[in-house]
Amino acid sequence: MTAARGESRERSDTPRATWWLLAGCGLLYAAALNPHFLPGAYDNIVYHFGADTIWKYGTYRFQDEYIVDWPPVFSLLLVLPRIFGIDSVVAGKAIVALTALAATALAAKLLAAEKRPAPLFACFVFALAPTSFLTATREMSDWPCAAFVMLCLALLQRLSTQRSVGLALLVGCAMGAAALTRYAAVLLGVAVVAQALRRLRSWREGRATLLECVGLEALTAGSGAALFSTWLLRLASLPAEQLGKSNYGHARLLDLSPWPFIDGVTNATTYLPPVAQGVGLTDSWGIAVGVVLLALAGLGIAGRIRNGTWNPTDWYVAASAALFYFYHLKAARHVLPMVPFLIGYFVEGVELSARGLRRFDARRVRAVVQGVLVLWATALLAFDLHLLFRGNTRTHGALHFFSSPTAERFYLGEWADLHSASTMIRGSGLEGDVGLVGTGDFKYVRAWSGHVSKPYEPSDHPAFLLVAEPEPLPEGVGGRAKLLGRAGKLAVYHVEKP
Repeated sequence: MTAARGESRERSDTPRATWWLLAGCGLLYAAALNPHFLPGAYDNIVYHFGADTIWKYGTYRFQDEYIVDWPPVFSLLLVLPRIFGIDSVVAGKAIVALTALAATALAAKLLAAEKRPAPLFACFVFALAPTSFLTATREMSDWPCAAFVMLCLALLQRLSTQRSVGLALLVGCAMGAAALTRYAAVLLGVAVVAQALRRLRSWREGRATLLECVGLEALTAGSGAALFSTWLLRLASLPAEQLGKSNYGHARLLDLSPWPFIDGVTNATTYLPPVAQGVGLTDSWGIAVGVVLLALAGLGIAGRIRNGTWNPTDWYVAASAALFYFYHLKAARHVLPMVPFLIGYFVEGVELSARGLRRFDARRVRAVVQGVLVLWATALLAFDLHLLFRGNTRTHGALHFFSSPTAERFYLGEWADLHSASTMIRGSGLEGDVGLVGTGDFKYVRAWSGHVSKPYEPSDHPAFLLVAEPEPLPEGVGGRAKLLGRAGKLAVYHVEKP
């Protein structure tokens, strides 16, 4: 009876603790809202201006080209403040912060429903690891995608016990919305297939018809695929020459050239930054710590498979992990939807390891493990506060608005120079496009200068040249180029028409 009472108290305390966590996250996210584009993430510029073109013209474009690489749902979310006359970076960041809170709340419910270990700690790392915190303070699609993923998985888990057509369609809509926020979320289909295969046992045993077993999962998969296909059909209807090129110069939607990247150590460490650091912690600890973390997570995965608790959510995580292991063009924030489950695998691995230490008292081992988790969480929170009040000290200053009220105080190093050069173009009062020589940051130049900006091509005849020294002026423009000013190693020229 005492054990049951303690378990009941723990269940009742968990939602309360989750609300406290959400409240704390909300305060941190709100404190980090500022009107500056965070440097080093080109996607946020595309999403911001894509929302502008949707609102003003009903088309999803950036610099007069249709956007291909970034699906449209997140920019549609950014349109919402514009309906009320609010067009600002802060409003966009606020939407991202709200989706981060929603994703954390949904993850807490899903982890509890699936009886995964340490759900509160997993949600803490999910929401407040420095990578997560930074992602929640910029106009990026990672948190909105994570919210749709958690919603889809939570509804799919409910569909396994509450069979209804409406719920199946809702799961399909969540799956389609996730895939139209980040393409990688199409792997939610793996979870749907896994659940259908589990339910086939009833059909094999003659307890239900095939339609009763997997009909709703088929409806879910079909509705999600139909929603996602609307975007593919839209792209297919557009002239190829009007499709925008990505950061990497590919105009095709499904380009496999980034795939052949097989480097075991580099690929495996992709999963570490979201859960272990944000300011170089794993770099300073070295590969040994990464190997230990991944080994314990692997042990937890093996434990789930062995005890029969491996479920459709785990199949989604496994498929996503395989995708990002081999995919070259990846960043730590891309694995954000997997973080709560990776933490769960790690904790299960630690628990299994602790059970093997029979020479030690179980209560002491548990206390040590809990102490390590507390220290881990404290370190991550300390990094967040450092970013909030000091910044990363390399590319940007404090995220807190009152510490960095102006762009001149916010941007650091080369980014401060790029911002200064761009504002020089904006303040010139002259019209025309900008050609960049020796630097590829044209999306930020577009945002800060207000002029269409592209890597320099002689056929474009740009009115401005932004040259990163020691690159020389392009041939044929030297006599027509007038120096407007310099910002660090960047030189800004106005070029007269030939």
